[in-house]
Amino acid sequence: MGPYLVIAGIGLLALAGATALVFFIAKGSERPARTAWLCAGLLVMAFIGFVVLNVAATNYTMTTEWIIGLAIAPIVVIGLAVLIGSDVKWRISRLIALAGLVLLGGMIVVVLAMLGVGSNLLQPLFVNRAAQIAEANGFTAVLPPDEDMRTDYLPVEPLPEPDEGFSASYEDFGLQERKGTGASEADLEELVAPGATPMGAGSQPIPSGGTITKTTVQGQPAVANEYTVGMGGEELAKDKPATGKTSTIIVLVFELDGVDVRMSSESGATDSSGEWVPFSNLSVEDLVAIAETFEPVE
Repeated sequence: MGPYLVIAGIGLLALAGATALVFFIAKGSERPARTAWLCAGLLVMAFIGFVVLNVAATNYTMTTEWIIGLAIAPIVVIGLAVLIGSDVKWRISRLIALAGLVLLGGMIVVVLAMLGVGSNLLQPLFVNRAAQIAEANGFTAVLPPDEDMRTDYLPVEPLPEPDEGFSASYEDFGLQERKGTGASEADLEELVAPGATPMGAGSQPIPSGGTITKTTVQGQPAVANEYTVGMGGEELAKDKPATGKTSTIIVLVFELDGVDVRMSSESGATDSSGEWVPFSNLSVEDLVAIAETFEPVE
């Protein structure tokens, strides 16, 4: 709760600072009321502009509508700034305050984002980004409609080369998708066998000693491997009891509607206000239950 109070306090200070700047700028004008309203409009447009910029950043491919929106916002801001500059006779101190007003509009956007305001509105944007990346790589994304992606960073990214597809970070699991190859159950077993790296380049190879589970997802074969590693991802020594903290990882792989789907969930600990708080992984059954809800995203 503490960090959120600090962030909220910063937001209130930004709003108070913006109000003070409006009065300061208007005070240097021969038409203070008009200038104050123009400043208020500038603050609102700066806020909208930064919102549009951040929302547009979720697109993998920019559409004409977004390009127009990104062009309109700065044009309006510049137009209002020119009107205000004329009102205050282009005095340097007022122009500096004007620039500060625009920056505070952006700061308020950042504060609201950090507080999670409107985070539920981001989910369709993340789904759209995943669909765009999938389309660019020749397949249609399949996603769970009732699961939320993380909002503390951009959760959908293209896979690093040579892989072609996308990764998505959900609240309790990770997801990767690529164009399917018509994999059989034997192929899926190889994908999660010891030494394999199903989550792509840069991921830790699967160690030996894991538990293999064969199951189905929407009538299609699926294979999972549940294994334990050190908290740094290192393989545990064989025939020796684990020392220190460990992490349980489950990887579930299957193909659905021509899409190679790979899900993962792991236990561990996260830093919360200076304290390490443990979190658990989803079970194989949990991942399969979520996978059963996957549907194509056009």
